[in-house]
Amino acid sequence: MNNKGQTLVIFVLLLPLFILLFAYVIDASILFYEEHKLNNINQMVIEYKMYHIEANEEKVEEYIKKNDQDVHIEKITMDDEKVEIFLSKEVKSLFGQIIGLKHYDIQSSYRGLIDKKEIQKIEE
Repeated sequence: MNNKGQTLVIFVLLLPLFILLFAYVIDASILFYEEHKLNNINQMVIEYKMYHIEANEEKVEEYIKKNDQDVHIEKITMDDEKVEIFLSKEVKSLFGQIIGLKHYDIQSSYRGLIDKKEIQKIEE
């Protein structure tokens, strides 16, 4: 019995699903990478501020922009005891463009306690 026609129909029907799944995996990987990168930048900047007490808000913003130009600085709070930094970033979407989502928004918020030399993630 010849099954070539049936196999072709199944292949043609499943191909778009495999393409969408592949695009979703790529999007999720890029999103995970960018979120990890944003968290690392935030932790690195807080650590910089904890060991350079004299650094002001402008210096901290400059340090953030040196690491990634596309980061949006939502809020920076600094005093003698702690520093809190809230960052966000828009990440372009490959899979989302198919369904009308042009970008993903990721956020990172950390607090550094200067006296204890401790960094904590702020849960929102």
